[in-house]
Amino acid sequence: MTSAAPPEVSQRSAALARARTRRAVRRLTVLTGPDPISERRSIRLGGAEHTLLIRGTDRSNPVLLYVHGFMDPAIPSARELGWVSGLEERYVVVCWERRGYGSAFRRGLDPAGMTVDQAVNDGVELVEELQTRFGVEALHLVGHSLGAVIALRLALRRPEQVATLTCLAPVIDNGRADLIVAERLAEAARHSARPSLARRVRRLGAPPYPASRALRRVDVVARSGGIYADRRAGLPRLVAELLWRAARTPEYRLRDIVRLAAMTSFVVNSSWDDLFGINLVEQVDSIPVPVRFIVGARDNGAPPDLVEEFVTGVAMPAGGSLLRVSRAAHFVHVERPDLIDPATIDRSHAPGPEVRS
Repeated sequence: MTSAAPPEVSQRSAALARARTRRAVRRLTVLTGPDPISERRSIRLGGAEHTLLIRGTDRSNPVLLYVHGFMDPAIPSARELGWVSGLEERYVVVCWERRGYGSAFRRGLDPAGMTVDQAVNDGVELVEELQTRFGVEALHLVGHSLGAVIALRLALRRPEQVATLTCLAPVIDNGRADLIVAERLAEAARHSARPSLARRVRRLGAPPYPASRALRRVDVVARSGGIYADRRAGLPRLVAELLWRAARTPEYRLRDIVRLAAMTSFVVNSSWDDLFGINLVEQVDSIPVPVRFIVGARDNGAPPDLVEEFVTGVAMPAGGSLLRVSRAAHFVHVERPDLIDPATIDRSHAPGPEVRS
């Protein structure tokens, strides 16, 4: 019978294996170019800590600011948005991890600062900081879900500082969204071969969904295929995958992963009610910058029908368009990273809807 290796040997071997993995990941993600930049830094905005991941092959390129969504910190997803679609070859990509999220989570953080209005104020400071540092007049903004709302409001507040705006699966009206989500979930349960989905939909109950049912809502939406169109994984699986991505991200440290795991209840309890103040149909009548909306047709979290209604009614004097992707859901940029490319962001945002499979 073979004896087990001594604990100290096993621990040392595991540490060496982790170090080899980190070196391999770093080699794969090293940027080369005329004047590359790859850095992670903390920055204080609005009196709180935020984290930036800044990467690009040439620091003289245009600056693109990515604004993440609700419960989806930017840095662990940065690789999916960055190297897959080649944005780092065309832009200096700045992934902004806002106060309270992921690496920027701090125990004792004032929950009163976890509002959309405060995020916009923080964003104004950040845009000015990036303009000064990189010597650019305007930035390209890309926002996902709640981040799309923050990016849009940044563009409304400071249109002269925004070159283009790309909104991915934006939240339009959370109150009406809950009603539509409930209908879509009931329909998904009726057509599902899995009795467990119907049971979960019944337990979720009728809208509106308060903070106490927020995570259950996310779980049922995910199991219905409304987060990822071709997957039916529930919230525990999605969280586990997020933590795994964070563990594989070279710029994330152990304490960041711990913060990422601890942030969920804080973000939900401090932010959820504020989200129901979002009603872009009533609050926005004109978008003064070139704008493009990209939505997944199977999105059961931020219904695409509301986005289409909003786009139809809002004025877009600088040009605007809507792309509805039939085989994608809420994380449309992860499922179809080929659509989030320099041609999409830089193109003339000519009015008119598109539907793409």
